Amino acid sequence: MYKRVLALYRKVVGERHSAVARTLHNLAIVYQNLGQYPEAERFYQQAIAVFTRSLGSVDPSVAASRLEYGLLLSELNRAQEAIKEAQAARAVFARLPDAWDLQRAYAASSLGFALHRAGRLEEAIEAFQEATALMAEVRGEQSSDLPPGLTQLGEIYLKLGRLKESEASLARAIVIREKDRAATPGGIAKSLAVLAQLRLKQGRPPEALAVARRYVGVTEARLDIAQRALSAAALGEQRVSRRLFEQFLEIAHVNPLDQALLAEMFQVAQLPHISGTAAAVSRMAARFSTRQGALGSLIRERQDTLELWRAADRSLTEQLGGTKSRSASQEALRARLSTLAEQIQRLDERLEREFPDYAELTNPRPVALDPAQRLLKANEALLLQVSTDTGTFVFLLRPGAARVVRTEMTKTALERAVRSLREGLDLRRVKSLSRPPPFDTEAAYYLYQQLFKPFEQELKGVEHIIVVLDGAMQNLPPSLLLVKPAPRPPRRFSQFRQLDFLGRHYAFSVLPSVSSFKLLRSFASSSGMAEPFLGYGDPKFSGSGNSTRSSAEVLDQIVLSIDPQVLRSAFPPLPESRAELQAMAAALNAREDALYFGDRATEANVKEQELSRYRYIAFATHGLMAGEFRGLAEPALVLTPPQRASAADDGLLTASEIATLKLNADWVLLSACNTASPEGRPGAEGLSGLAKAFFYAGSRALLVSHWWVASEASALWTTGTIQALSQNPKMGRAQALRQAMLKLMNGEGNPMFAHPVFWASFVVVGEGGASQ
Repeated sequence: MYKRVLALYRKVVGERHSAVARTLHNLAIVYQNLGQYPEAERFYQQAIAVFTRSLGSVDPSVAASRLEYGLLLSELNRAQEAIKEAQAARAVFARLPDAWDLQRAYAASSLGFALHRAGRLEEAIEAFQEATALMAEVRGEQSSDLPPGLTQLGEIYLKLGRLKESEASLARAIVIREKDRAATPGGIAKSLAVLAQLRLKQGRPPEALAVARRYVGVTEARLDIAQRALSAAALGEQRVSRRLFEQFLEIAHVNPLDQALLAEMFQVAQLPHISGTAAAVSRMAARFSTRQGALGSLIRERQDTLELWRAADRSLTEQLGGTKSRSASQEALRARLSTLAEQIQRLDERLEREFPDYAELTNPRPVALDPAQRLLKANEALLLQVSTDTGTFVFLLRPGAARVVRTEMTKTALERAVRSLREGLDLRRVKSLSRPPPFDTEAAYYLYQQLFKPFEQELKGVEHIIVVLDGAMQNLPPSLLLVKPAPRPPRRFSQFRQLDFLGRHYAFSVLPSVSSFKLLRSFASSSGMAEPFLGYGDPKFSGSGNSTRSSAEVLDQIVLSIDPQVLRSAFPPLPESRAELQAMAAALNAREDALYFGDRATEANVKEQELSRYRYIAFATHGLMAGEFRGLAEPALVLTPPQRASAADDGLLTASEIATLKLNADWVLLSACNTASPEGRPGAEGLSGLAKAFFYAGSRALLVSHWWVASEASALWTTGTIQALSQNPKMGRAQALRQAMLKLMNGEGNPMFAHPVFWASFVVVGEGGASQ
C-alpha cells in the first residue's frame, strides 16, 4: 500500500515534497518490522534526505526519522552511527517548546540504546533515566512507553553488578507490561528474559528456568499467531525471538538435566528453525483452497475473523499509548479481542480436525521428542544444531535414545571455519591441474569435533544421518568434515583419497526443520507415478569459458530487461549434460521423448508439460543465485533463451515461476550450481528460494549443490546416484548419493576427483530414506 501511495505522491507533488518523505519513513518502519534491515535503512536515509531538502535540517520530522534510524542502527550493532543519529534528533527536539517533551524522551531513549550497544553504560543510564522521567511526567507512571527503557536499565544495572537496582527496574517494567499483555506480548518476553538473567546471576538457576519458561511460552504463542495469520512479519518476529530461545537453552543447560528437561530443550531448540516466507504460505493456502471448496470457505472465514482481531488490536494499542488509565472503551476492546481469539481457535481446531494436511503444512510446530524418535529407522539418527554467541547445542536422536551436548563453538567461530573451508572449494581458484586449491583440514576436523565427535558411541550402527543445521553450517555439506586430523595438508589432488572424511562413514540428508522431517515421513509417500523420468539439459548457449555450471563473468551485461541474445551468449554450452541425462533415463527405463535438449530445453516447454506424471525430474544446466547480476531478484535456472522474450519465456525459470508448477515427484535433481545456497549473509535461511520453490511445487526430495560444479564430475554424481538407486531402491536417496560420492572420492574416473571440490557439493534435501 505504502509503495503505491509513494508512487502517487511522487507523480503529483514531486520527489522533494514532505509527503514523499513521510511515506518513505513509514516504509522504513514496515521493512524494519519485517526484519528486512537493508531495505529499512535505505528508506530511512531517503526519508531524512527528502525531509531535510523540504523542511530544513532543524525540523521535528527530520529528527523523528533520525531517531527511528538510530534505533535500527543500534539493532544492527552499529553503535557509533546510532549515537550520531540519536544525538542529532535530541538536539533538534531540545530547541523546540515544551509540547515536544515526549519526543525529547524518545530521543533520549534512542541515545540510551545506542550508548548501551557501545558499552558506555554509565552514560546510557543517564539517557534512560532522562527518558523515563520525561515519559512518566507527560503520560503517567503507568505509561506503556516506559517498559523498554526500564528493561534496558535493568539489563545495564545487571551488567554493572547493581542487582537490587536491576530487580526494581525490571519489576516496574513487568507490572506495566502485564497490564498491557494483549498489546505487548513481545515486550513482556524481553523484560522476563532480563529477569531470568538476573536470577541466574543471583545463583538461583531453578527460578531462572521458571522465568525462562514464561517468556518462551509468550514468544512461542506470538510466533504462532504470526504464522497462522499468514503474516509477512513472521520471519522478522522469529529473527528477533531467536535470542530468547538461545538464552533458554543456556539457562536450561545449567540446571540438572533429566529426560523431561531434555525433551523441553529439544522442542525449544526447534523454534529457531521454523520459518518461511508469508508469500510461500499464502500460495500454499491458495492452492489448497482451489482444490477443495469447503476448505476454501473455512480459510476465508478464518482470514476475515483474523482481520477483525487485527483491527481491534490496533485500536487497543493506540488507546494504551494515548491514555493514562483504563477506560470502558479499552475493556470493551479487550473483551472483543478475547472473543475473536476464541473464534480463531475454534476455526483452527476445525482446520486441524477436518483438513489435517493443511494445518500441518501451513503451521508447522516443534515436534516432541518421543514422536521424533519414532519416525527414525533402526539405522538412522537425527542431529539438530543451534549455535549461539557463546556456544553450540547439538541434539542427537536415535530410536529410543536421545542426548544433548553443548560445545564451545560460537557463531563467530563457526562462520570463520566455514568461510575458510569454502575458500578452498572454489573451482575458480584452481590455477594448475597439478596443484589443488588449499583445503583447511584443521577447520574440517574442528567442525567434526564440535558437532559429531561427542556422539561417536551413539552413532555406532548408524548409516543415515538426518541433519537440521544452523547458521553458517547450512552452507557446508557435513560429508566433507574430517573424522581424523590430517598429518599435513595434501599437496596433490590424488592425496585427498588418504583423508578420513565423514562421508566415508555415513549418508546424509538435510532438512530445514524437524517439523519438515515429520511432514515428509508422515505425508510424503512415494508418488507411484507411471512415468519414471523427465529431463531438461544441454540448453542452447554460445558463450565461452569453462564448463562449471554457474554464471559467466559477462553476466553484468544483463540488466533489468532480459535480452535473450545477451543471455544466450553469456553462458558456455554444456554438451556433456546430454549424456548425463541419457544415462539417467536409461537407468530408469525412461522413454527417449522424455528428454528435452537444445531448442527443446526451454522455459515454455517446462511450463506446458504435465509435470505431475513423473517420479524423477532433472535439470542439467546453469544455475543463478538471487542478486548474482543486476535485475535478478530471485534464483533461477537458465534454459534455452527464446528469440524474443515474453512473460511465458525469457530463458530464466525463476523460483516464483517454479512455485506455480504442479509436481508429484519423488526426487527433483538440480544438476546446476549453487542451488542450495542461502540468500544474504551467513546464517540466513539455508535453502535458496529455488529449493523452497520445488518443495512447494510438489517434490519430496531435492538434489542440490553448494558451489560451482565441474560438469564432468556432476555427470558422474547424478548418473551414479540414479543407477545405484534403480538397482536397489530400498537403499534410499541419501545412501545412493553416497555410493556415487565414494567413487569420486576414491578417484575413480579421474584422480583429481578425490578433492572434495568435486565430490562434496551435492546434498539430498528432504526425504533421504527409501520412498515410503
